[in-house]
Amino acid sequence: MEFTIVGDELWDRMERAVEKVNERLRKTVRILEDAKIPYAVIGGHAVRAWVAQVDTAALRTTRDVDILV
Repeated sequence: MEFTIVGDELWDRMERAVEKVNERLRKTVRILEDAKIPYAVIGGHAVRAWVAQVDTAALRTTRDVDILV
């Protein structure tokens, strides 16, 4: 397969995709905390938070935000 998007444009797209997910997670957490609703981040982001504690080179992201309310 040949890439049609390369160079800085490709890097920008990859970074923006991760930023969007992080923004979604932060917005969700902020809303729940402002409303004083107990919650837990679960799924891929919970794993990512744990992995960040032990091996930042192994970090991966996911598109969805899983929250237990």
